[in-house]
Amino acid sequence: MAVSCRQILGLVSAIIGVLGTIVICFLPLWKVSDFISADIATTYVIFEGLWVNCILLTTDEMECKEYDSTLTLPQDLQDAKVLIVFAIIIQFFGIVLGVVGAKCTNFIPDTRQKTKADIASGVLFLIATSLVFLPESLHFVCLKNIWWEHVQYSECF
Repeated sequence: MAVSCRQILGLVSAIIGVLGTIVICFLPLWKVSDFISADIATTYVIFEGLWVNCILLTTDEMECKEYDSTLTLPQDLQDAKVLIVFAIIIQFFGIVLGVVGAKCTNFIPDTRQKTKADIASGVLFLIATSLVFLPESLHFVCLKNIWWEHVQYSECF
């Protein structure tokens, strides 16, 4: 019984992780920059995401536009887009294997095969975690270099 509870808890945390990955994939907050002119009336903030580019005007109106092509994205955001999408696909297969291999389901009657499915599910989640962690950590290092060492964004990668 305790094994089933741990497996269900693991699947619930995996589903929360997938939802978090989907959220970071679609939010336009990967790169945020602002423009403040001499007069305060023309201040705006630019949000760049993996799918859209948004501008927040001083009137608190946000205008978003999808990218015309993936090639218009900066190289780091192109790489992040590919890695995040692959991570979501791998996480989906990890959840499927986790449900199939759970002790409380009867999809696989053999306990050895269930154990192998659970191990494969865990390996898929570890791979997906590294695919999500890599672009985020590289982007963080770039932002740190911009802030502390005054490096241009184009020089980061």
